[in-house]
Amino acid sequence: MGIDRQTIIIGPGYLTYDGISFLSSENITVDIPRTLFQVTSNGYGDIDSRTEDMQIAVNCTPLQWTNLDMFFPYANQQIGTSVYGGTDRPLSIIPRNGANSGIVLANAAVTTMPTITLSAIKPALGQMTFTGLIANNADPNDPASYFTTGDVGTFPNYDLAKIPNEIYTGNWGTALQNFGAYEGFVIEPQLNLEDVKPDDYGTVDKILTSLGCTVRVTPMNLTYAQILAAFTTSGIGKTLQKNDLIVQGKSTGSPMFTLKNTLLESSGGVYGNNARRVGEVLFRNVRKGSAGVLEPLWTIGTVS
Repeated sequence: MGIDRQTIIIGPGYLTYDGISFLSSENITVDIPRTLFQVTSNGYGDIDSRTEDMQIAVNCTPLQWTNLDMFFPYANQQIGTSVYGGTDRPLSIIPRNGANSGIVLANAAVTTMPTITLSAIKPALGQMTFTGLIANNADPNDPASYFTTGDVGTFPNYDLAKIPNEIYTGNWGTALQNFGAYEGFVIEPQLNLEDVKPDDYGTVDKILTSLGCTVRVTPMNLTYAQILAAFTTSGIGKTLQKNDLIVQGKSTGSPMFTLKNTLLESSGGVYGNNARRVGEVLFRNVRKGSAGVLEPLWTIGTVS
């Protein structure tokens, strides 16, 4: 028995979500697991496995600092909000080669936002995850309710101006100003979702249950005394000082990230003959409400 080389498909792809195409700096992966339940018998043990749910995960790493509202859609969303909403948003993975080897998810949403690393030498955006669920008001027994195959396409162009590497500085109130970072500012959104899962349809939606964000940085241009002075508390059980944390590049058009209502959670120092005295500092935000509505958690823009 021989092998047809044309059946071995190797090659890159790009993504289109909600009508917008974008490139990934790393491989795009698709995971189509089925959650199964067991049919058991007292006399025979497990006698069958049957489908309980299906969620399709697509992992990618956006190349360019653009379409940020797509990658970070939850800053303004309220707790208890439907993530998928009433309108399906398809996600397509379009390969350069391999006819009918693409995939189109009928209904997808961002379920893991990318880490941001604002650095002079590191990629700005990390890996993110889209999750595909059954289309709205669709038949769970029809595979097309989840996905269909797609064809090849022509790759979109890239723009080097939207792949930022820059010198960045941070400002946290008046206590910590104009400080740099030894290894970049690492911004990590934290998103918690809860499945909406009727027995006869599997997971049909996800609900936003909590949202947060941290920024990790080993500061430059700050003395250890400044860090210790900022790392103060009014006592056990008392609230902490909070300021907006602003991280921005020095050039016009470079990224700017503002984490609202941020406290200094932890800091550290090292005493040694070959170690920097100022260690990593961790900032964490706290959400604020006004008139019963939660305020935006962060803003992402560019330096003007």
